[in-house]
Amino acid sequence: MSTIFDYAVSFTEKELIPSISLGFLHKVGVFVKVKTPPPLEDKTLTIESQSEKMKVAPTEYMMIEAVESDYATFTDNKDIQGFFDGGAESIFLIIPSLDAASITEAKALDLNEFNTICYSSDYTTVEAADMAIDGFNGIYIAVSSVEAEAEEFQAISENNICFLDLLTSDIGYGMCVATGYHLSRNYWRNNQYYMPQSPEKIGGISDANYARTLLDKGISFFIYDKSYGTYLSFFGNTKQGIAQPYIAYEIQLKSQESLTMWTQENEPTDTLMNRILAERAANKPFDIYERAPYFYLDPDYPNKVTITKSELKYHASGDYDIKIPAPTWVYDFESTVRK
Repeated sequence: MSTIFDYAVSFTEKELIPSISLGFLHKVGVFVKVKTPPPLEDKTLTIESQSEKMKVAPTEYMMIEAVESDYATFTDNKDIQGFFDGGAESIFLIIPSLDAASITEAKALDLNEFNTICYSSDYTTVEAADMAIDGFNGIYIAVSSVEAEAEEFQAISENNICFLDLLTSDIGYGMCVATGYHLSRNYWRNNQYYMPQSPEKIGGISDANYARTLLDKGISFFIYDKSYGTYLSFFGNTKQGIAQPYIAYEIQLKSQESLTMWTQENEPTDTLMNRILAERAANKPFDIYERAPYFYLDPDYPNKVTITKSELKYHASGDYDIKIPAPTWVYDFESTVRK
């Protein structure tokens, strides 16, 4: 300790913005019906695009955080056991506010807790399409036993995914176990040919040609082979594989975090040099996500953020350009047998 040095040069700890938490990306909210809900008004529903109808206000729903040992306290739905079989530690049950009046564990729906919403088999895809929540921009996953309904649900938004399950009842287990497995992994992957627990609860596709048709339509499904069992054979939609939206969001958040922290630390002014340094900060996560153990970005593409001068005072402009490779599920060969 030095009086002269402490006098001449003093130090105080600067409070920095905390690192962003990505835990919510691995959580799921699940629409279920409670054990004894009040009677609902009978009405006929039709699927509309989300641009043509109003979304439901979050205040119309509440949520209950449930684990494997207690979810049956709140719902009779058995399919959601699949989330825990797939690896999830907990899930958020989403129920109408009117049904939650007597449930002390229910709390206000918080859309910051998860980035995925699944519709259990308690709801048809037509009902699910009428339950999109205003302000939620994550992934919606549903299940149907009718191919046309699955297509209609996915056509609503590029963030909508639908499983086709050929069981005659309780068709939601496959969707739940695939989603639970996907969200519980340490790194985002497309889960090609994942073999689930309890395959007898999944109505898999047993015809290879029909399976290829579903793949081309971007409908998620399991395939069943009498000799080899049941495997996840596609997960996504026509626009993107299941991993791609999660990768895109995670990298965006980390780029925002890096640039925000750099700005807090350096307090930049609007100069060319500071814009170059800001670019470096925003691009920092890209180098990480191109390499092991992630392999999220296409290393042959110039993934980058470009920052330029803005016409607006106190602003900088930018261009965010990345490429996430699409997953490979099947291979097509032309066979030549030489003799």
